[in-house]
Amino acid sequence: MIVREILDFLYTYVLTAWYFYAALVVIVLAIAVLTRRTKPSIASSIPVLGDHVSTVPFFIADIWQGLAKGHGLVALHQEAIRLEVQIVDSLTGLIKFRHQIVEVPIRDVASIAIRSYLFGTYTLLWLQGTRMDTFQSFPRLRGGRCRLRIARRDRQNCAAFVEHFATVKASGQVVAAA
Repeated sequence: MIVREILDFLYTYVLTAWYFYAALVVIVLAIAVLTRRTKPSIASSIPVLGDHVSTVPFFIADIWQGLAKGHGLVALHQEAIRLEVQIVDSLTGLIKFRHQIVEVPIRDVASIAIRSYLFGTYTLLWLQGTRMDTFQSFPRLRGGRCRLRIARRDRQNCAAFVEHFATVKASGQVVAAA
C-alpha cells in the first residue's frame, strides 16, 4: 500500500516535473533557432586578388583519434600556399594545443581539388603534394595529401580559390601579395 502511494507520488510530481523541464528546454531551443541571427560570413573580410579570393577558412575534425580538432586558413601568398591551423581540444575547445603554420611553394603542390560529398552536405578541399613530405607536419596528412573541410558559406570562395590556383599554376606567374 505504501509502495503504491510512493509510486503514485513519483509519477505525479517527479515525472511531471521532468516532462515540464524537457518541454521547456525544447521551447527555449526552438526560440533560439528561430530567432538566431546569421553571422556575417568570414568571407566578407577576406582579401581579394582581382576577381579571385586568396584565403579560405577550413576545419579539420578527428585529430589525434578525435581528441582534438582544428580551424584554420589556407592562403595563396606570392609563390607559396600557406596553411595555418589552430589545434584545440574537441570536447570544450578551450585548451589550445598549438598554432601551426606550413608554407609550401606552389611548384611543390601537384593539385588542388574541391569535392562535395553526400549530395552536397559537406565539401572537402584536397591538396596533393608532389612529394610525401610536402606538407610535412600538417595534421591528418596521408600520402602527401591534405584534406580540409570547407563550411557551406565558404564554398564559392573555395571554388574561386581553386580556379585561381589553377590559373597561377598553369601560367607560372607570381601572385601579388595580399
